[in-house]
Amino acid sequence: MDGRLAELLLRISGLIKRYFLPGDSEVSFNYLRYIYQVAEINDNRVLVNKISSIRADKMVEVSKLVHVYKFESKYSLAPYRFFLNRPNGQI
Repeated sequence: MDGRLAELLLRISGLIKRYFLPGDSEVSFNYLRYIYQVAEINDNRVLVNKISSIRADKMVEVSKLVHVYKFESKYSLAPYRFFLNRPNGQI
């Protein structure tokens, strides 16, 4: 079920224990691909790092962090966009 529909259903039903907060800043994979393509066209730098974190139940989660940098001058980079790709697919 879509996150917005699930949130609406849970708000109407009034079950506070199951209140759903969607990732409002979540973007689609197509948008991330578009940003990547524009960055390559404009000769920007794209870096991808893997981040490992340990959850409370001792499970290890591996997330990906996507950095997009623009050239400020011939020798320096400025941060442009950052995206975090979580193991559940949320970007």
